[in-house]
Amino acid sequence: MSQHKLLYITSVDTQQDNATLRVPTQALVSALSRDFEISLAVVGPVSQTALNELRVKLGITRVTGGFERGLEERAVGGALKSVFESSGLEPYVNGRLKAAIQRRAADFESVVLDSLEATPYMPLGIPGKTIYFAQEIASEAGRIGRGFLGGRRIKRVKDMEFDALSRCDRVFSVPATANQVLALGLPLGKLLHETHTEAKLVNALARGIPVATTREGLSRARLEVGDAVSVADSSPHMVLNLRRLLSEATLWQALNERSQRIGSSLLPYHEVSHSMR
Repeated sequence: MSQHKLLYITSVDTQQDNATLRVPTQALVSALSRDFEISLAVVGPVSQTALNELRVKLGITRVTGGFERGLEERAVGGALKSVFESSGLEPYVNGRLKAAIQRRAADFESVVLDSLEATPYMPLGIPGKTIYFAQEIASEAGRIGRGFLGGRRIKRVKDMEFDALSRCDRVFSVPATANQVLALGLPLGKLLHETHTEAKLVNALARGIPVATTREGLSRARLEVGDAVSVADSSPHMVLNLRRLLSEATLWQALNERSQRIGSSLLPYHEVSHSMR
């Protein structure tokens, strides 16, 4: 069975010595390469030797980047220019790299971007999902807001970052950046970090751990748990429910038994869906 083809667009990490890509990027690409045929496009100055080393190290099918400047370059301005300059990259879109990506766009089923510097290279004609991996929130970076106009610059970058993430079908984040992504105003349904809500809920139930949550949190998990979970309509009510759980042994025991019963029935299907995904 042939692997699905994935295009991954990232940018060079200029903040560390002798580092071609950010550590989270390398970790994610390496993991994805087990299940996908990955073509990697790298924005910024990088040698062909370094690209070949990445291809071998990360198990990538194809890698492109490191093109010299030519006559087809397009300067970037405004907020995106601030992002490029804060990352140590020249503020322009490499015409040869953009053309190389676009030529093969129809071959890929989905595309992943993990930096704002990669967004100008998003190709047209991708038949599948467009995905953004928010390993860092550019508008939260202190280097953006330097100088007299720092506050205004941060506001422009934040607005541009929100627009860029909103245009993608899904946004993934690690726990360290999830709250920052939500602070941008991104809709909860677009952040897949949310699937952790379901995973944590099912695993807690299966282990017989009494759970207190909000009605909104339970609705996002999309699970039918009956009376096995203590549900509150607001955060203050959730605090009261937690106090009851910690002070009333009979309530704790009742939720423990209901949790194990429902969690044990849900866990096998949850594991199958995880493997299938």
